[in-house]
Amino acid sequence: MPHYCHVCGQDRPNEKFSGKGHRRHVCKDCARLPKAERERRQLLDDLWGYWFQSNLSEKNRKHLGALREHPDAEIRAMAAVLHQVALVHPRKRRRLKRLRGEHPDLWAQLAALGFAEEDSACEDGGAWRTENFPWEEPGFDFRDDEEDPDAIPF
Repeated sequence: MPHYCHVCGQDRPNEKFSGKGHRRHVCKDCARLPKAERERRQLLDDLWGYWFQSNLSEKNRKHLGALREHPDAEIRAMAAVLHQVALVHPRKRRRLKRLRGEHPDLWAQLAALGFAEEDSACEDGGAWRTENFPWEEPGFDFRDDEEDPDAIPF
């Protein structure tokens, strides 16, 4: 039965873990990494976890505020953007729609960091395009394809 390594995020076979400290769930390959690199990977994983949380609490905002002072530029940038998101809209429900509509500069930063796609549709369906639906075009008639004009279209 495989075990999950919390540093690399992979399910690894039992042989890839040492006999000691097995409950740490860090594989041998990740254990050989420098401590700073292991911590960096875990912090990046934590930051991605914040993005998917349903509520960014006060405790999360404090942690993100502290990470804005981190020496690593990538962690600092991600933490700063997520801290802004937590201040603007801490709840997950309709977060993307509100950020895209009300805070386009913050949306652009999220897209640059990979948290959102620049031209994707919102989670609530806020960016539907009517050109994909021919029945919404003016003058569209369902009976154009049918042979019998009196037939019921369903």
